[in-house]
Amino acid sequence: MAKYNSKRAYGDCEGPFGFPMPSAVAKEVERIQKGLPQEIRDMGYQKRTTLAPMDIAEGERADISLITSDAVDRDREVMIPKGGNWKQFEKNPVVTFAHAYDQLPVGRALWVKAARDDKTNGWLAKTQYTERPEDWEGPWFPDAVWHFVKSGDLAGKSIGFLPLDGSPPDEKEIKARPELAGVQFVIRKWLALEYAVAPVQSNPDAIVIAVGKAHDAGLEIPSVIFEQMGLVIPTGTVELDWKSMLVDEPEPEPEPVPTPKAKTAPRRIITAESLAREITGANIDECLSNAIARLRGRV
Repeated sequence: MAKYNSKRAYGDCEGPFGFPMPSAVAKEVERIQKGLPQEIRDMGYQKRTTLAPMDIAEGERADISLITSDAVDRDREVMIPKGGNWKQFEKNPVVTFAHAYDQLPVGRALWVKAARDDKTNGWLAKTQYTERPEDWEGPWFPDAVWHFVKSGDLAGKSIGFLPLDGSPPDEKEIKARPELAGVQFVIRKWLALEYAVAPVQSNPDAIVIAVGKAHDAGLEIPSVIFEQMGLVIPTGTVELDWKSMLVDEPEPEPEPVPTPKAKTAPRRIITAESLAREITGANIDECLSNAIARLRGRV
């Protein structure tokens, strides 16, 4: 099986931003970075993702797409396309998936050129996705990425760059583009170092369809693609027998109706006086002795 060496693909050293690049590029970037004003240097290495329509060149296993533009981004910043410098990128124009340098490169940029017309102000690139080597065994990562690019589910591109010059928009810029009034920073010059095929928010239903087509074609989709999309795609489904899960619960027995207690006559308290009156109706004084005698016999 063919071996994969990331340094051979991306460069022979780790650059100043933590990803591999050719040593000559790393030295030049380090030199440029040291000469930047502190305000610009503090911005550090940045990435910008663009979602735009692309043209698919099926026979060439390639796409042509806008990889950056002058649109206002979520951080309220704007890149000026004409300030872009691609000379360092041209020395090793490999294209990654989601800036993941621990994965195989997915292709190379055949060209990058300015796109400036009435509708577009940015940079176009033609990305060719790498064919599987004859001696490679097992899944070929660029095949999976190319499959999703063709299906439209990987329609984004993300560039990585180093800002070189910029400031808040001036009055002249705001007059020419009123939307810049709400912008915090305009990046007027920048050094492009890489770009990647970028996952963006996609329709999960469409992705499931694309996965099904991939399986039908015998194509294995690496989990890293779904992880970057923020999706979990089940590998199979389980048919559930819902009826077997139902349990017949007996109907609850009615609560017993309490039987009312029979009313009992209050206990009669027999006294010598009451007994004497009951027996004789005579005066207590006259019958006291007889009543006491009979009371002793009853109690």
